[in-house]
Amino acid sequence: LQVDSHHTTEDIGIVLGEAFTQALGDKVGIERYGAQFVPMDETLTRAVIDLSGRSYLVLHAELTTPTLGTFETEVVEDFWQGFADQARANVHIEVLYGRNTHHKIESMFKAVGRAMRQAVTINPEIKGVNSTIRFSFDATSISIITSTCDTPDMTVNLGDRKLVDSANMQSG
Repeated sequence: LQVDSHHTTEDIGIVLGEAFTQALGDKVGIERYGAQFVPMDETLTRAVIDLSGRSYLVLHAELTTPTLGTFETEVVEDFWQGFADQARANVHIEVLYGRNTHHKIESMFKAVGRAMRQAVTINPEIKGVNSTIRFSFDATSISIITSTCDTPDMTVNLGDRKLVDSANMQSG
């Protein structure tokens, strides 16, 4: 079977993204987010992942060498687009600096791999799917919870003040 490098590379990204989607199933209990910086000699790359169920790719990389051996470097973006689409993930990759195209591409894969490991990590504190922002109110505080665990990310204590002062409310 003779297939060009563009379609082969894109198909590998598609299949890998599908494999993650199938393996994660309903995503119950996973962190969902991952972010990593990976240095490779003179190159530094950042990858940030959100396993949101919505695909989006942002790729900032200046690949100045058009081929590495017989590999066409322009297909790197096609790989990541196929991966992001099928993984149903927000994938942000940025080569912050570097000179060697090989190092840039290799650092992208390593950074995404490490960010994915972080995003798929199971956290026993997360109950259900990590996808919501909730507010919790009581007489003396407001809490903001940005995951499905019960630990507030931020709590504002009101002290002697109340959320609603019924004595000062006027009927309309």
